[in-house]
Amino acid sequence: MNLTVQCPPRQTVCTFDCKFVMCSDPAEIRFSPEPRPDLFKFGGRISAAPHPLNDPSTTTVSILLENANGTVYSVDLAAGDMIATGPSSFIFENPSARLSGGVGLLKIRRSLQGPSLIVFKCYGDLSAATLSHMKATLTIGDQEFRSEGDWRQTPTGWFGAHFERQAP
Repeated sequence: MNLTVQCPPRQTVCTFDCKFVMCSDPAEIRFSPEPRPDLFKFGGRISAAPHPLNDPSTTTVSILLENANGTVYSVDLAAGDMIATGPSSFIFENPSARLSGGVGLLKIRRSLQGPSLIVFKCYGDLSAATLSHMKATLTIGDQEFRSEGDWRQTPTGWFGAHFERQAP
């Protein structure tokens, strides 16, 4: 099945394993001095077209960051952790995550007309982020969205954006 999403430029989102593309702009890893946890943040768009996006307030939501060495970061929210703030907007907030780790913020704004918007900030030990090529995965119920590409190392961590524009 070939599906399309409105990521510039348009592309097929049925990858070799038929996972949806998560269009990113931007993604960042920022290393923090001990004892504060590191930051992994991501903003982008997702689409499960032609199917509607699952309701994140009634199903599990997972965030995973990997590189060739394995898992860099992983976190799960249980069904009901995200709350609806309107007919198409959902949020999870945990201000204490900045100090204790976990998801600090996850916002999803579903759209019936195009890609849905996502933003998340996660905190934890990201010391395994040692390779430039990384893959971020957001799972909402049984819908999986991926963003994979080469990140650029910065003085404080890593920066990545527009992976969907890179040649396969």
